[in-house]
Amino acid sequence: MYQEWILLLLLTSIAFLASYLASKKGRNPYAWFAIGFLLGILGVLLLLLLPSLNEEDQNDEDQDDEEEVLEEGNVYWYYLDSDHEEQGPISETALKEKIQARELLSSDYVWKQGLKEWEMIENFPGLLTD
Repeated sequence: MYQEWILLLLLTSIAFLASYLASKKGRNPYAWFAIGFLLGILGVLLLLLLPSLNEEDQNDEDQDDEEEVLEEGNVYWYYLDSDHEEQGPISETALKEKIQARELLSSDYVWKQGLKEWEMIENFPGLLTD
């Protein structure tokens, strides 16, 4: 009887550890409490092997913050270069300069926030004229 209580206490402690680690890694602490309780130390090891969701969220937030700073008062564009690699962000003025210098053609693709997909420059007459 005494050994059962010790085992229960040990599994509960491991479950709390798994829950704590899960919350630090941006994962569901309740689910990981159950996994820690059922799998014991293997659950904790599994959790330690999984990537942190917080880091990915932080990277997404950093990119969103960067876009917000760039978009203050200006429209920023991305374009596909001759190797079909994404380039940018660049200002609309810089994009127009590349078009005038014939570094980009009207058949090249561009994208900006608000567009659902890449579109040809020719679809934006304002980019082709001064």
